[in-house]
Amino acid sequence: MMDNPYNPLQPGPNFFGREETFAFFRQNLVGTPHDHALVLIGRRGLGKSALLRQLQGRLDERYRVCTVALGTVEPLDEYALITALADSIRLTLEWAGASTYRLPDLPETVSGNDLWAWFRDDYLNVTLAALRLRFLVLALDDAHLLLEAQDRGALPTDLWTRLGDLLAVHERLDLVIALDAAYEARTSTIPLLSDPGQQARLAELLPAEAERLVREPVESLLAYEDGLVEAILAQAGGHPFLIHSICRLLVRRSEERHHSGTITQDDLDAVGDAVLDQSAEVFEPLWADLTHNERITLTALVRLPDRPLDFDTIFEWLTGTGYSINKTQLAAALRGLDYQGAVTAEVTADADSYRLSAGLIGEWVRAHTSVEAGTPARLPRDRAQIAQW
Repeated sequence: MMDNPYNPLQPGPNFFGREETFAFFRQNLVGTPHDHALVLIGRRGLGKSALLRQLQGRLDERYRVCTVALGTVEPLDEYALITALADSIRLTLEWAGASTYRLPDLPETVSGNDLWAWFRDDYLNVTLAALRLRFLVLALDDAHLLLEAQDRGALPTDLWTRLGDLLAVHERLDLVIALDAAYEARTSTIPLLSDPGQQARLAELLPAEAERLVREPVESLLAYEDGLVEAILAQAGGHPFLIHSICRLLVRRSEERHHSGTITQDDLDAVGDAVLDQSAEVFEPLWADLTHNERITLTALVRLPDRPLDFDTIFEWLTGTGYSINKTQLAAALRGLDYQGAVTAEVTADADSYRLSAGLIGEWVRAHTSVEAGTPARLPRDRAQIAQW
């Protein structure tokens, strides 16, 4: 029996779209020397990790991508970081068919500048020699964890300067930094990350790409009743995490009846509560990062009828409900919600209109906030529970 091809926490080989992002990496890596890291920015669940895993197959064959999953490094201190970098590079060399016998062992008695000098001069020299004329792309996933570790004093304040020194010393080394969009503003304060021309920002999948993600991984396994794919996409929009969440649970239901019969609206309704619980992985941090005006504006879009809403309708609901907000503030809030993927702006010659980018946003906000847009209680779920679902 075919394994469930959907996993919201660890998307597998079923990957669709992102051609513009891959083109960005090809343009800025292949044959283009630079002294900045390439930065991939995206909100939680949009597929940064999945994209990094696909990067190897989308670049010139001279480039070897070494992805370092910083979320698995605990505690994330200086010695653990260098260990993770060295171990990941060793695996990359093995996958590339390059020799690893000359790689030096990690010294146990050095730290600080001496440890970084060992990695820069000893380990990377041997690594790049083993790769011969090939390039090494060091991709740091969940790199916002480095910022958090710096904030708590576990990593040195000059960490980004030290990473930049690696690029300065090694011409055949490139650095890719993937981090959560909540930390985007901090990139402007770090010279290594501050060049806007070296930054790519992930958004939701395009409609055709999202539909492929729903249909193609299971096209030989099960069938959807007419209109159900559209219903799934209305709930999830183009958000990869939400699509994986819904489809994983639907495949589970189909497995229980040995894939007999089509997937119906009743099945989609039956998994609704579990999907809503899982969606907190996306919507809790989104809500936490919203300003007060963005929260009340999102509340208005949730409470009003589910259709494109013009600016004046939203403003009248907010002021009529007792919120204190002026039109300039509302315009800024709508721009912010659009930028964060919560709202889709539809621009026409007559007037702009706005609607929720995914039906699940409305369900989650209704379930976990009041009309006063108070802070929701955290749902009783964790990532281990999602993995079991």
